[in-house]
Parts: sequence; structure tokens; C-alpha cells
Amino acid sequence: MSVSCKKEGPNPLDDGVVSCAAGDLYDWVLIAKLENEPADVGRGALLFKQGFTVGGGYKPDLPQHSILVCGLSDDKVKDLEQTYIFTNEYMQNPRYLYRVWGRIFWARGIGGFTGLPVLAAQIDKVEKIP
Repeated sequence: MSVSCKKEGPNPLDDGVVSCAAGDLYDWVLIAKLENEPADVGRGALLFKQGFTVGGGYKPDLPQHSILVCGLSDDKVKDLEQTYIFTNEYMQNPRYLYRVWGRIFWARGIGGFTGLPVLAAQIDKVEKIP
């Protein structure tokens, strides 16, 4: 048996934001920062042009484009025009009419019904493209 005192280095993405909801009991792990990221807004979710993965050998870890909105960010999207409309026509040609700044978190230890990791977006700012 071997013992190591090696500590993990700090997360280079970490800027002090550690949760997606007030009083949350999940173990949220920051996996990406968003800077001017193309997206469409839907009811409780954002559809990003770029897909996000957890990485680190998590299986299955397919790129996810439709990401839930963190509870603390609901106010930033609730009054926006819904541009993410789940129809065959839309899904063949998404418009990505918004730009988003914020973070993508993974709820470690919580699996969705598909077996994919649960990801959520904490939003700092959303702008609609004119």
C-alpha cells in the first residue's frame, strides 16, 4: 500500500462561484466558462451551439448542447423571447439569437435518466443579437 500527500491543483476555471441554487446540496463542479457563447433560450434551458462534456473519463460523456438553467439564474432568462423551440424545422436550423456569459456546472454524483451527466448553466449576462 502506498500513501501520497500530493494535492490536486486548483481548478483554473474557479472564480469563487460554487453552486447553482441557494441551499443546494449537490456537489457542483465547474467545467466551463462562457464568454459570448451563441445560444437560444427555451423554457428552463439554453441550447448552445457548442456542446459541453464533463471529461476526465466519465462515461457516457457525449457533448450536450441543451443545458438546464441554474435556479439562481432563472430571473435572467424568464422574460426573454423563447427562441429554442423543439420542432423538427427548428432543430434542423437553430438560430442562436443570444450570446451568453457565465459558467457550466456538472452536478457530480447525480445522473439523468439517460445516464448522461447533469449539466447546468449559471448565467452572468445574456444579450440578444440585434
